[in-house]
Amino acid sequence: MAAEATLVELRAEAAAWEEEVQRLIQSDPLTGLPNHRAFATRVQAALDRSARHGGGAGLLLIDLDSFRSINEAH
Repeated sequence: MAAEATLVELRAEAAAWEEEVQRLIQSDPLTGLPNHRAFATRVQAALDRSARHGGGAGLLLIDLDSFRSINEAH
C-alpha cells in the first residue's frame, strides 16, 4: 500500500513539474509575461480561428525605444 501512495505522490510531483516547465517555456522569467513562443502560438491560433469563421484578425505592435536593454539590465 505504501508503494502505491508513493507512486501517486511521484505522479503528482511529475505533473506539477511538467506544468512548471510549460509555464517557463511560454513566459519571460523576469516579468512572467508571455514570451515570443507564446506570442507566435497565440497569433497562429487567432489566424486559424479567423480562417475557420471567415473573419479577420488584427495586430497592434507597440515599439518601446531601448526596452530590450532595460529588460536585459533588470
